[in-house]
Amino acid sequence: MNPTEELKFKRADGMLAAALLLAAAVLFTLGGFLQQSEAGSDKRVRVYRDGEEVLDAAITEELNTPVFSEDDGENIISIRDGKVCVESANCPGQDCVKMGWISQPGEEIICLPHKLVIRIEGGEGDVDALAR
Repeated sequence: MNPTEELKFKRADGMLAAALLLAAAVLFTLGGFLQQSEAGSDKRVRVYRDGEEVLDAAITEELNTPVFSEDDGENIISIRDGKVCVESANCPGQDCVKMGWISQPGEEIICLPHKLVIRIEGGEGDVDALAR
């Protein structure tokens, strides 16, 4: 075998190895996304006011609803694309609005002035797609 044939063989091996690694990475990523979407289907958004449940909805629902907490208080909760947030509130500080979107079981948004707790429950816990 002459040196150029040997070099071509090594180059082809490298290209084959790179293609196999790329294919494995794509399959691994797609598998993680599929598992994540299946796990998200049983997650629930639960809203509690002063310890009493006032809203229970699937995280897969599209929802934009007011949750009244006092005669003069209101929080508007949005559920969209598997996430939940407080869209707006008339409490001082707006900490619940500033919390942004949450999407994982165990995460919470709390509005102390209106005594609200918005929690994601169910799913497979705090394990991400890569750890599965």
